[in-house]
Amino acid sequence: DVVKITAATLDVTGPGNTGGIININNTDTEGANTDNIGRINFVGNDGSSSASGTRAAIETEVTGNFGSTQLNIEVAAGGAAAAKIASFSPTGLDLADGDITTFFPRINSSVCILFIPKI
Repeated sequence: DVVKITAATLDVTGPGNTGGIININNTDTEGANTDNIGRINFVGNDGSSSASGTRAAIETEVTGNFGSTQLNIEVAAGGAAAAKIASFSPTGLDLADGDITTFFPRINSSVCILFIPKI
C-alpha cells in the first residue's frame, strides 16, 4: 500500500526530551544478506536536464544474519542515475571507489590530514 502525503514540510514532534521518531519497517521475518529494511529516495522531476528520477538515496541493507546492517548513501552526477558512493557499517566507513576527495577553498594555516587506506 502507498500513502501519499502532499506537503512542503512534514514535522514529527515527540514528547519531552525524546523528539520525533520516524520508523521505517519491512515485514520480512527472515531478513537475508542484501535485503533492504528501508529506503529514503530524493526524487527530481526535471526531465529537460536529465535530472528526473532518484537523485540521491539513503538505504539500510542487511549484511548478514543476526541483524547486521549497513547504511548506504547514493548520489547522482549530472544526467546520471544515482549510485552508491559510501556505506557505513559496524566495521566503519567503506567508500565505493576507495577515494576520499577533500577541498579546502581557503587555508590560512598549515593543515595535515592523514588517511590510511583500508587493506
